[in-house]
Order: sequence, then structure tokens, then C-alpha cells
Amino acid sequence: MTLENGILFIACLLVASGVLTRRAGRRRAATETPNVAGRADAVVRRVNACEARLYDYSREIDATYQTRAATLQTLTDEADKAATRLEAALKAFAAQGELAILPFDERSHAARLLKQAGYSDEQIAKLLDRGDEASRRAA
Repeated sequence: MTLENGILFIACLLVASGVLTRRAGRRRAATETPNVAGRADAVVRRVNACEARLYDYSREIDATYQTRAATLQTLTDEADKAATRLEAALKAFAAQGELAILPFDERSHAARLLKQAGYSDEQIAKLLDRGDEASRRAA
């Protein structure tokens, strides 16, 4: 009977440990479920916040491009008006015979470009004189 009592005792221990393990598993599952749900809610809130920020950002960019387009349209309209005025003035001067179209002076154009680039008057004169000498040599 001692052997049977030992086997019975071991069987009772196994059953008791199985029951306790099962209960602990259920408790753990019950406590983890709200955490998963809480995490899922946090993720949903974060995604919604990102979506709202993205929507706001897209509206800002859209407004920026609309502003730039309106500004460019205004500048284009002003340029068209100025071109129309210049054409009218050119026609008026040409009709009066007061307009003499002069040939393009490359030297003065080059001097203007060099001046804008930051060269002094002396440097510009030297550079243009060198260019004249080189063109005379080539001819």
C-alpha cells in the first residue's frame, strides 16, 4: 500500500499543478488582453494624429502653391502690360521717324556684365583691351 499511496500522492500533485497552471494562464490572458486593447487604441490614436498632421501639411503646401501661382500670374500680367506699352511706344516713335535702331555694342554689354560681376573700372578696361588686341591679331 505504500506504493499505491505514493502513486496516488504523485497523481494528486500532478492534477493540482495542472489546475494551478491552467488558472494562472487564464489570469495572465485576462490581464494581457486589456494591454493589447490599450496598445491597439494607442496605435489607432497615433495613426489618426499622423493622418491629421499630414492633412494639415498638405493644406499648407496647397496654399503655398496657390499663393505662388497667383503671384506668378500677377507678375505675368504686369509683364504683358509692360510689353504692350513698350510696343505701343516703339510704334509711336517709329511712326514719327524719331527712332534710330542702333547696332548692339558688344563692348558696352561686356563692360556692364563685368561691372555686375564686381570688376573695377581699371580691370574692365584691361580685360576689354586684351580682347581687342586678341581680335586684331586674329584678323
